[in-house]
Amino acid sequence: MNFTKITLLAASGLLFLGCSSAPKDTVTEMYDALSKGDLKKLNEYATEPTIMRFSMGAAMQCQTDTNEYSDTNEFMSACMKDFFSHMRIEDIQVVSETDTTATVIVIENIEGKNFKEHMQLVKVDGKWKVNIGQ
Repeated sequence: MNFTKITLLAASGLLFLGCSSAPKDTVTEMYDALSKGDLKKLNEYATEPTIMRFSMGAAMQCQTDTNEYSDTNEFMSACMKDFFSHMRIEDIQVVSETDTTATVIVIENIEGKNFKEHMQLVKVDGKWKVNIGQ
């Protein structure tokens, strides 16, 4: 009976670990959320300071007319789509990873030019989140 309990507990632990995304996957999902203007998904993969940084950058460069939107979230979603949809990930390299933090280098392609972005990630409630706005 104890063997059965231990086996079930171990299997449950492996399933939980399988749900935890890797830093590389988190960065990929965050960029996907940015390019689609998906604020709900962005919230899953980025910390508040990171979201603020990307939101401010997108709003400053936004070509969307603010008068077209009565809702701030809709406006920000449109600006993020406008700003980030032309950005492509060429490569993501995990430089370091501990139980609670990670550092990655992202090679972004914007209009045919490659740029290198260093990003920090932290684990929040067992899930990786990009944390670059501090």
